[in-house]
Amino acid sequence: MPVEQLVTPESLVSITSEITKALAQFERGEIRPGESRTTEFEGYCKDGSTVWLERVTSFLLDDAGKPTQIIGVTRDISARKLAEEEKQLLEGKMLQMQKMESLGLLAGGIAHDFNNFLASMMGNADLARRSISRPAEAEEYLDQVVKATERAADLCRQLLAYSGKGRFVVEPVDVGEQVRDSEKLLRVSVPKSVYIQCEIAERLPCIEADASQIQQVIMNLVINAGEAIGEGEGRISLYVKSQECDESYLRSIAPDRQLNPGRYVTLEVTDSGPGIPDEAINKIFDPFFTSKDTGHGLGLAAVMGIVRAHRGVIKVYSEVAKGTTFRVFFPATEELKKTERSPTPGDADVRISGTVLIVDDDAHIRATAAAMLTTGGFDVLLAEDGYKAVEVYREHSDEIQVVLLDLSMPGIDGEETYRRLKTVNPNVRVILTSGFNEQETTSRFVGKGLASFIQKPYRIADLIHSIEAVLTNLADEHS
Repeated sequence: MPVEQLVTPESLVSITSEITKALAQFERGEIRPGESRTTEFEGYCKDGSTVWLERVTSFLLDDAGKPTQIIGVTRDISARKLAEEEKQLLEGKMLQMQKMESLGLLAGGIAHDFNNFLASMMGNADLARRSISRPAEAEEYLDQVVKATERAADLCRQLLAYSGKGRFVVEPVDVGEQVRDSEKLLRVSVPKSVYIQCEIAERLPCIEADASQIQQVIMNLVINAGEAIGEGEGRISLYVKSQECDESYLRSIAPDRQLNPGRYVTLEVTDSGPGIPDEAINKIFDPFFTSKDTGHGLGLAAVMGIVRAHRGVIKVYSEVAKGTTFRVFFPATEELKKTERSPTPGDADVRISGTVLIVDDDAHIRATAAAMLTTGGFDVLLAEDGYKAVEVYREHSDEIQVVLLDLSMPGIDGEETYRRLKTVNPNVRVILTSGFNEQETTSRFVGKGLASFIQKPYRIADLIHSIEAVLTNLADEHS
């Protein structure tokens, strides 16, 4: 911009202000002799518009080291500022597009898999209904319905793992032992032409984790490695060891994470497959992304969610035509693995009966849970919301031994319903139920005396066992 367009009273005040600031900085020692100081500020034009200016200020000193002259060079950087703003805007739009693409991929993958599960359930249920006169045949179809339901429930668990909310029972876990326990299953999960080699260091420290989630990490990484190799011959190597990781090393493998330095247990899965192309390496943890003709789902996305939920990090190393390595780091713990208590003669199952109040806003779930408990010898009362639950409990508190309470309901939710039930009877026994996992759900009830938790969907044996366990504890307290 021409100088005469900038020389206005306002622009002179602005430039003078910048020079005054620079002189004060020099006197405070913030600008050393011979050093230049660059500042950016807004200038004013005669037409009333503003421009971005960059001023480089230098000082000429006398023999005593005092500034005798101030030299300032000002230039118009409006075009550069505009380009930077446009770049930021474009990057923001690109990030939003990537998020929408990932969300679309996630939604499409879930819809695809759930439609498959529902098709299996619907088809086999219809076949079973038509085969009622042939019990053996109907039972086969019903078995398929149960299996499809279990696969749908497993997908929900993977979604929870992907969101980082999939841990259930956290305890000291030996990763090496988890690999040994899974070894036979791993070998049948990959093609017979793929050789699996395991090397596990001795005296490994434990990690604070959910054992089933760690098994899922191991299985998903090995299955992914097997799919990468394909039907040809190949090798998958598993290494489990521990190592000290300082702050600089952790920053190099996870620059976007704040990880605590110390001892980590590492799980490494290496395959001899074709490697991952550069254009795909940044997408491999996206849900339902695949670069293969077969295989899709939340495998690696779930792995990432589980690892992050356990305060760990995962690093990928790959070279085209040479293979890929996934290295997972879990922070070690000083806690020792808990030993399982040996069963005693008094541990035999004892069938207990009683009255259960089922509280759920879904009529199908109420009916199903009632049928399940009836087969177990329990009497059942029903409530469709929290208000009705408090009313029914107040009328039948003498006979109701356990309340099966849903967490998410319209009106008043499970948490508020529980609080109101406690006002009727401080010793009310409540089993909370939800589609979310136990750790995520029961954290809101810590210290409030919740009797137990069961995650949806549940099977008859699991539901009856949960209620019997609560009633057994109640009987022990009264004995």
